[in-house]
Amino acid sequence: MTSPRTFIAICLLSLSACGGGEKPWFADFEEVQESYGLSDVPFPMQPLRNAPNTSVGFEESGSDADFIWPARGKLLADFGAQEGGLHNDGINIALPYGSPVHAIASGRVVYVGNELKGYGNLLLIAHADDWVSAYAHNAEILVRRGDMVLQGDVVARSGSSGNVAEPQLHFELRRGSRAVNPMQYMG
Repeated sequence: MTSPRTFIAICLLSLSACGGGEKPWFADFEEVQESYGLSDVPFPMQPLRNAPNTSVGFEESGSDADFIWPARGKLLADFGAQEGGLHNDGINIALPYGSPVHAIASGRVVYVGNELKGYGNLLLIAHADDWVSAYAHNAEILVRRGDMVLQGDVVARSGSSGNVAEPQLHFELRRGSRAVNPMQYMG
């Protein structure tokens, strides 16, 4: 089983390798940890039981970023601080089982797998300008590592893989290694 820090290091190294960087994907973890400041990277938590009654989707307006919503559904958990001193690095969206999950922007698939405990079937896509999107708890992933995807492509089908009881999408948006609130960047 891969530790969360090792997982993030592998993903970040994959980004370098996919972008023509000089570091191979199996480079020394301590070097990667230092380069990307991984000691400060928080990890996502499970959805809240008392979630806000909010829906998100394609018609919502956000910032000037050219991202679309990965899916449309009820917001189960917000980004940020949670009860008990926990932190959610993304948002969780309730979806019927098997719903399409869309790429928020064009990019390259840099990770497909289920090695990170709790996330289930996880997909990471690297986009221009050092953006990375993450899609977790999928029932099925429809792309492979190295694939190029276009904005709006269906890249997965929602599910309840990992440590969740109901079908949903855990979605993260990162600028480099730093998680940002997706609600502020979605168009």
